[in-house]
Parts: sequence; structure tokens; C-alpha cells
Amino acid sequence: MTTNKIPAKQVYMETMGCFKNQYDSEIMLSSLVRGGFNIVAKPELADLLVINTCAFLSEAAYESINRILALSKYKKKSAKSPLNFPPKLVVVGCLASRYKDKLLDEIPEIDAIMGTSDYTLVVPLLEEVINRIDVNNQSKLAKIPQKYNSPKPVYQFDNIVTSPIAINQGHLRFLKIAEGCSNACSFCNIPLLRGEQVSRPSGHILAEFNQFLDWGVKEINILSQNTSSYGFDQPKAIRHNLADLIEKMITSRKNKSDYWLRVLYSYPNHYPKEIFSMMAQYPSLVPYIDMPFQHINDVILKKMNRRITKHKIVSLLDTAFQILPDLSLRSTFIVGFPGETSEMFAELYDFINQKYFHHIGVFTYSEEDNIKSRKYKDDVPQEEKMNRQKTLLDLQNKISNKRNIAYIGKTVQVLVDKQNSKHNFTARTANQAFEVDGITTLKDMHQKAVVGSFAKVKITKASGHDLWGELV
Repeated sequence: MTTNKIPAKQVYMETMGCFKNQYDSEIMLSSLVRGGFNIVAKPELADLLVINTCAFLSEAAYESINRILALSKYKKKSAKSPLNFPPKLVVVGCLASRYKDKLLDEIPEIDAIMGTSDYTLVVPLLEEVINRIDVNNQSKLAKIPQKYNSPKPVYQFDNIVTSPIAINQGHLRFLKIAEGCSNACSFCNIPLLRGEQVSRPSGHILAEFNQFLDWGVKEINILSQNTSSYGFDQPKAIRHNLADLIEKMITSRKNKSDYWLRVLYSYPNHYPKEIFSMMAQYPSLVPYIDMPFQHINDVILKKMNRRITKHKIVSLLDTAFQILPDLSLRSTFIVGFPGETSEMFAELYDFINQKYFHHIGVFTYSEEDNIKSRKYKDDVPQEEKMNRQKTLLDLQNKISNKRNIAYIGKTVQVLVDKQNSKHNFTARTANQAFEVDGITTLKDMHQKAVVGSFAKVKITKASGHDLWGELV
């Protein structure tokens, strides 16, 4: 059999899951463009189909598998394809890490997989796929080299490249400051999927931050699995914490403040309290905290291995609101964790009813096959979990509705994300993070609003999630 190399260079990519996955996809897209690949917007135009998957929960894993199967249908030769072979299907990300021993066997439509070790390896991986394509489509990758799915992630931060490619709005970018996680929460499988925390060198982060600002980006969202722990894995001699990093970022552009810097995924453990004062000092640092507490009862927190107590959580919040009375706070909680009694749930309800939060997410406990909390009996019925979830969401909706109504008549700054019609735009206030906290619908009768720019809006209507206003 004669095997020929074919110049398969058209890549279509889909991304499942969280913003961290989106950042990883942008890194892969940037690497592919610099590697000579072309990015196409439709799967029927692709020679190589790449899907960046999520597997944090079984539900997310099933969703990723369904998308893999849907994309596999394009492996039938497309009439629009200029080449004479069906496209190849490559699966990357958390699903590939979680089920690396099963995917190739159980879904034969997959041609190659790559875990979470180093997304810059996507270029040599796809090159290897190309080099094994036979002109008669009689050859495929028999075995994926271990370097593409190593059991212990090894991140090559020196290889990370960025470009103007943005999966969503170009005026909003995500900036990952670390990979992996060392918290070992009993309900979470991220350390297994992505390894222990590895912080990026601050110089790399600063370079990317300034690059984004040079491109005119208006909102930069700092993220990792736990931004609060940034630098804790580094040697003490060169260690910088999250507050040090933010200070460096903002002061590197002292004369520029027409952007928002937002910090996401900040665990309460190790959170540098000096950041509260920095939010009050620097206009560009949004007074917004995304801090997952997961629960407030000390027994449940201990079983979750959250390494914090109710007293410390309340003390942290009291300090935050003393410095920043108008702080916008988002959190997430898990209901139905093994052993959560009605009294423990009532304690969580009372905590949320203290009206600390602008936004919350509430999730029902999911017993996964690779988490430490499986040792506990999953003793809360699913129906009760869902009732508790609804109860908390209804409570927060009432709190948020009252909070948002207070905005009516006020003029606030928004960032315009997209135009919906001639006189209608989607925008966000500083306390509305992208895709998770609601939107501000902007009415502009004079057509002065510009997508990707800031604007002043007078709020005219409000609900528990969204705001409406008119351009002023």
C-alpha cells in the first residue's frame, strides 16, 4: 500500500464547557494559524474536526460525547471538500483525559485524542494525523503516542502563543494565569483531569495582558481553576501572589484605564485581602468577586475538604464589604451533598438570605466515578436535591430583583457586546460577568452605540437577572 501525505489544512473547532476551555481553544487556534493551518467556520468545510471537550460532571461528559457523535457524521465525504478523503475527527481536553483508555475503542469514528497536558501540541498532533492519511482512506492512527495524553500533565508555557483570534467578542478576552488545581475538594475531579496547580510565570502573563490592551481589548477576565492560589506552587524566592500580579498588570499601564479587569474563580482560601483596597483604588479593576463557597455548614465544608470554616468565610465577607460597600459578589453552592440534613440546608438558606450576593449558581451534588466523596453515602434523594436547588434560586432571584430595581433611574456605565437590531444592543454593567450574570438591553434611538465600546445608560426597567436602559 502506498501512503501519500495530503495537504489537509482546513480545521474546524468546537469548544464545550467553561471559559478555561475557551481560553485553551484560543491557544490551540493561535498555534494552528501559526503552524500553517486554516480555520473554517463550518464543519462541512473542514479536513480536520477538533472538539475541545468537558468532563467535569457525567452530564457534561455525555454532552461532549453527543457532540462527538454529531461531528462524526461529517466524516462522510463532503461535496464541498476540495480533497478526496473524509475529514478526520480529533478529540481533545478533559473527556480525553478522563476516558483516554475507552474513547478510541468505544467510538471508532475518533481518529486521535489529546488530553489536557499541553495544548500547544495540537500542531504536531494534527500533522501526525495528516501524515497518516492514505489517499484511499485506508489508513488511520493505530495508536496515539503517549506524549499527547500523558498521565501527569506537563505544561509548556513557553510555547503558548496568542493572536487576535477570539471565540466570542474580540473586545473581551480571557487570560489564564495557572493550570491545574491543588485544592483536592472531595466532590471535584479537576486535579485528576488537569493535574496539580502550575502557575504561569508573571512575565508571560504581563506580556499577554499588554498585548490584549494594545489590540484594543476592553475587558480582560483573569481565570484559572483557583486564581486565589496563584503563585503558591512557585519557589518562595520568586513567588508572587494574585495581588502582586494584579498590581503589576495595572501599573504596567499607569496611563490607561479605559478597560475592565475582572478576576474570576477566586476561592476564599488564600484570597489576598489587599485586593479589596486595590478595587477601591484602581478604576479599571472591577469591584466584582467570583468566589465559590459551595456551602456554609462546617460539617459539610469539612466533608467537601474545602479547608475553610463558616467563621472565616463570614469574616472575609465582612472585611470586603467594609472596604467596598458596593462590591458585586457572585458565588456557587452545592445542595444535596452526602449527609446534608434539612437543618444544614436551612443554615445555607439563612446565609444566602443575608443578601451578600448579586448572583449565585446552585448545583445538585453529582456522584462521579472519580471523586473522593464517593466514599460517603449519596443519601439525599434527587427530587429533594432539586427542590433545595429551586428554593435557593428563588430566594436569590427575589434578592437580585430588589437589588436591580434600585438601579432604575440611575445612569451606569456598560460595555456594549453586540447589536441585535437597528436600535437594540446587548450590553453589560460592571457587575454582570459575560454569559453568567444577566445582561443589560440597551435602546439606542440615535445609533450612537458602538459594539466593543463603553457607553452611559439610564436604567428604565429591571428583573432578577437583567436590566434595560436607554443610551444617554
